Amino acid sequence: CFWHACPDHGVMPKNNRDWWSDKLAATVARDSKKDAALHELGWHAIHVWEHEDAGAAADAIVELWRKRTGRPEMTGPAGAQAYPGGRGRFREGHQG
Repeated sequence: CFWHACPDHGVMPKNNRDWWSDKLAATVARDSKKDAALHELGWHAIHVWEHEDAGAAADAIVELWRKRTGRPEMTGPAGAQAYPGGRGRFREGHQG
């Protein structure tokens, strides 16, 4: 949360406030630039904050993947029955 300026839990250090403000702003800008570059390549960046429930985040990612690929609901914990060739890759328009 700290390094990416979480709006819910990001706390600005009291010492060297200007330096930290610039540092964290640069990190957020870099994140946005990388997301845009991935989007141009057809990828959909998903960010999960450290404070978010990992299981809920995994369920949301599986659901998003299912909707974007048109695949039926997967079975097992967090879709344990992976589709052949899936290997964790999630890309717009990618069916494998």
